[in-house]
Parts: sequence; structure tokens; C-alpha cells
Amino acid sequence: MKFKVYLDESPLFHLIGIQKSLDKGLSKALKDSGLSIKEGLILLTLLFEKDSLGPSELIDALHFSKAQISQGLSKLESMGLIKRALNHQDARKTCILLTNLGAKKANALTKAYEYIDSTIEDKLGKEDLSAFLGNLKKLKN
Repeated sequence: MKFKVYLDESPLFHLIGIQKSLDKGLSKALKDSGLSIKEGLILLTLLFEKDSLGPSELIDALHFSKAQISQGLSKLESMGLIKRALNHQDARKTCILLTNLGAKKANALTKAYEYIDSTIEDKLGKEDLSAFLGNLKKLKN
């Protein structure tokens, strides 16, 4: 089949396949947590940054839309994983803080994300992984 030959050589087709595979793996890892991939990434960002972040910093860090961040924050807040507070430096801004439960959930998610990362590294090897990431960054910019 001629089109199959095209698909086998198409970078776009392979990237779509990788995305589906990663989404499947992440969704499985997140299933028990009741969180989406985006909500999990919001929690991890808050965990690793340690500083109180506002919605705009999350948008910049994760490249999600304002609506996606807003929906994610609302769900995380309803689950008791985060709380919103006034920014002490600028009372016009809101900062997002992890609750104790949110920090526990984020730490558990870290293991799931690390497992997926290490699986990829095991398949590619450190050198190929480094080259792969460099090439992805070129495509992203």
C-alpha cells in the first residue's frame, strides 16, 4: 500500500503515534488519582516551584490556555488539593498553594511521571534521548 509507505516515513504520523502512546500511559497512571494529564502537570508545577504561583505563571510554564488552567484549578480546588490566596506582594493577584493532600498527591504523581520518563530513557539510551529532546526543541520553536 503506497500510503502506508508514506505513513512509515512521516514524522507527523510518528509524532501523533507517540502522543497517543504517552496519553494512554499517562492516563493509566493518573486513572486512580482522578486527575487529567493537565491537572497532574499543574500539581507537579506547584510542587516543584515551591513558590506561590499565580494562574499567569502556570500558563507561561505549561503553555496551556487560560481556560484550561482555570478549569484545572477549579477541579483541583474542589478536590481539596490546592487553595487560592491573595498574593502578599500584590493584593490584586491570586496565588495558588498546594494543600497537604495536594502535596501528597503530587509526590505520588511524580513517581508515575518518572516511571514514564525512565521507560523512554531505557528504550532510547541517554545519548539518543538527549539528541531526541534537542530535536523536539528545534521543532517546538
